[in-house]
Amino acid sequence: MKRVILIIPLVALLVTDSFSQWSVVGNKLFGPHTTPYGGVITFNDGIVWAGLNHLVNSLDSGTTWNSIADPLQGSQLSEICFLNKDTGAIACIDKGIFLTNDGGKTWRHILTVSECFGLSFARNGNEMFVAERAGLVGTVHYTSDGGLTWTDQQVEGSGGGAYDAAYNPKTGKAYVLSRYISPTRASHINISSDFGKTWQRQVGNVDLDCYSFALDSCDPNKIYLGNEEFDESANNLSEIFVSADEGRSWSSKAQGPDGFFSAAFSSASNAIYTASALGQGIFRSLDRGTTWKSIGGPSPREDTRLLCAINNNIVLAADQQGNVWRTLNSGGDSVSVSDNGKIVRFSISSKLILNDSLGAIISLPIFLKRQGKLPSFDLVVHYPTTSLNYLGSIL
Repeated sequence: MKRVILIIPLVALLVTDSFSQWSVVGNKLFGPHTTPYGGVITFNDGIVWAGLNHLVNSLDSGTTWNSIADPLQGSQLSEICFLNKDTGAIACIDKGIFLTNDGGKTWRHILTVSECFGLSFARNGNEMFVAERAGLVGTVHYTSDGGLTWTDQQVEGSGGGAYDAAYNPKTGKAYVLSRYISPTRASHINISSDFGKTWQRQVGNVDLDCYSFALDSCDPNKIYLGNEEFDESANNLSEIFVSADEGRSWSSKAQGPDGFFSAAFSSASNAIYTASALGQGIFRSLDRGTTWKSIGGPSPREDTRLLCAINNNIVLAADQQGNVWRTLNSGGDSVSVSDNGKIVRFSISSKLILNDSLGAIISLPIFLKRQGKLPSFDLVVHYPTTSLNYLGSIL
């Protein structure tokens, strides 16, 4: 199903410092972010999960937040990954992996590693893989039984490391970002076709200082990779790299000075977001990474994942003081989906229910109708967590 963004592509990297379309929804939610590494915001199954040195969640896209009992004890989060509202895992940089099967009420320590940066589930809640760089050696750990047993594969030798992990359920492939310092100083993507058991390094290289990547939501071959150029300078440019062939080759699509991009990425159905660490806010691409534009908002510090696109237009990001900001309209110019050049228009209706009565449980389906095919889109509905009051019926 073809989807086209009805916005004229930009031809250059444009910058604005506007906060007018952003608001703070989490005041000092994390506390100041004073050291590199750590910090995550992610969204799955209707719930936002976030944390730096403690874990919180939100059931209403960031309007309100709930503290979650977690096992961090002062450790910093490097990754949060939830398969559904109940099953999830967190990666603590110096403690390893903790698993929950009850939405964060209880946690089980399933893997101890000393420098843990990446984590992803694969086919189910028992299968996951973990990216580690202990001793500057890149290792991927794999389990298929919920962490009872693990197998390891070294993907990088001395001076390297493994930093990020992701799984594409559409293709069944697993991905890990790693780096080495010999024969060149470079980062690259490793791919597993057996859900994280064994790995093959791709031939394409980018500059060394990379912390995160994102998979495109539609194109299974496209990968976005941020080079921060923060503590490892190669060409004095912080860059956004895009691969159209699963990491076999890369193109630099946006450039800034050393340390400009924070390497946080988040992919929605029709937009990809990244962030600046130097006060230029959040950047967005509407043409699959070819051009990038600042949409204002906060600037997370380098080596974090404190950026999350709930959908094309609702985006959360944290600043370096620990505040969480939100835009509901992609920074002011909402992303609109079009079908063959025409803006998609929907009519919304609900089925008439005649048997409603006081105390009854009412099911109210919502129907979306339009002429022609219905393109893919995001629909977010918020409702009170308390019981709704019956007011009456209109027939």
